[in-house]
Amino acid sequence: MPFKRVLRISHLREILGFAYKVVVETDEPIIVQRYSRQDVALVPLWEWRFLKELEERVKAGDFLGREVLGDGADFEATWLDDGRESR
Repeated sequence: MPFKRVLRISHLREILGFAYKVVVETDEPIIVQRYSRQDVALVPLWEWRFLKELEERVKAGDFLGREVLGDGADFEATWLDDGRESR
């Protein structure tokens, strides 16, 4: 999944205040790149909180994915697997 905004960490250091404002105003993440790796994202706090709550529900077994993906979804490979390639 390609993101529109990817910033090298050296550039982000120079414009952190501006990047903060862009994330807050657009609700779109900024991916931080260090060398060739993209392991960190700046996301709005509300989105991070939502994702952490969702993670806790999944861990607790309270969420099976049908609420978001629907009954006909392929549960073998889901959006939960998307982050594995960056590790």
